[in-house]
Amino acid sequence: MGLPQALHNLGAILVLAVGLLAVTRPEFVARFMALEILSPFGRSELRGGTGGVFCGLAGFALWSQDALAFAAIGAAFIGVTLTRWIEVALGNREPRIWAAIVLDAGLAGLLLYPQAL
Repeated sequence: MGLPQALHNLGAILVLAVGLLAVTRPEFVARFMALEILSPFGRSELRGGTGGVFCGLAGFALWSQDALAFAAIGAAFIGVTLTRWIEVALGNREPRIWAAIVLDAGLAGLLLYPQAL
C-alpha cells in the first residue's frame, strides 16, 4: 500500500469513527456541535443524517478502495470547510469553528492526497 492509499484509508477511518460516534452517542455529538435534540425524530436525524451518511460513505470507500470514492468524500469536506469560512466571514468567531475548519480541511487533505497538493 502506497502513501496516497494509506492516507485515504486513514481519512476514511476517521470519518467512519465520527459516523459511528453519531450513531451510538447522538446526545454527545449534539452537545459537541452545539445542537439540541428536541425529539426522538431529532435524534434519528442526527444518527441518520450525520452518522449513517458518514458511515455509509466511509464504509464504501474502505470496502471498494476506489480513489474516486475517497475523492468524493474529500470534496464534501472541502465544501464543509468553505462553508465554515463563509460563516467566519459573516462574523462567527466562536473558538470551536477554528478547530472544525482545521479538522475538516485536514480530512479533505487526507482523502484527496496527492490531488490536494
